[in-house]
Amino acid sequence: MSKKTEDFIVAARRYCEWAESEYPANLQSARQALALITELYLCGVQLADEVKDIGRNVPSVKLRASMRNLVYARAGNLPLNYYSELFNPTIVPAEEPVTGDLADDIADIYEDIERGLSLLDAGYTEHAVWEWVFQMQAHWGEHATSAIRVLHWFLSDQRAFT
Repeated sequence: MSKKTEDFIVAARRYCEWAESEYPANLQSARQALALITELYLCGVQLADEVKDIGRNVPSVKLRASMRNLVYARAGNLPLNYYSELFNPTIVPAEEPVTGDLADDIADIYEDIERGLSLLDAGYTEHAVWEWVFQMQAHWGEHATSAIRVLHWFLSDQRAFT
């Protein structure tokens, strides 16, 4: 297993453990969310170099019982929830903004990462890597970058970095 894969797995487990935990609704929890999501995203970008062709034989594994609803409820306790964003920032002039939901971002990232951990824990490392990278490009990466941006702005506005 490569160092990039190992680093991603550590970040993935750390993120999922945090997302499943109870944390107080304060600025420190928001800073922790920003750090964990940023670490996970950066490791995901690095992990893209590790993807191998896995063919069409996707193993059937029993997914761990999803705690997405619990993660969503707990993330809703952060001191920030709804925010404005552009769905596709590459469109110029900008399209109409939409409302983002930080708790949904945290829960969707969790669900995609957890699915890969189920594959990994069943012994399918290459399939887990493929799942994480594919879902980063298709789904959880968008939620991560939105969460990073809004958490950064919120914490900066609260002067939580100084």
